Amino acid sequence: MELSIKRDVIADGVGFSAIVDTKLKTNVLKIKFITELSEKEAPLNSMAAMLIGSTNNKIKTYSEMSDRLNALYGSSIYTDTSKSGDCQ
Repeated sequence: MELSIKRDVIADGVGFSAIVDTKLKTNVLKIKFITELSEKEAPLNSMAAMLIGSTNNKIKTYSEMSDRLNALYGSSIYTDTSKSGDCQ
């Protein structure tokens, strides 16, 4: 079995997709929030995405986050916002 794809609904409006390729030894976890595109909310959503990627309740500074990621070989966090039709 080289490639398997599994999609489950884990909550109302929330899905989980797993794509497993036994030839690869890396993992990727993507979390996507999809909202209606709004001129008022778009800048706030972009700012929130950037903050989620650098701090949280337990790791309060970018420096602490960087130290944690450095302790995990090859780990990184990437945040991004984009527009697709009427969604952000």
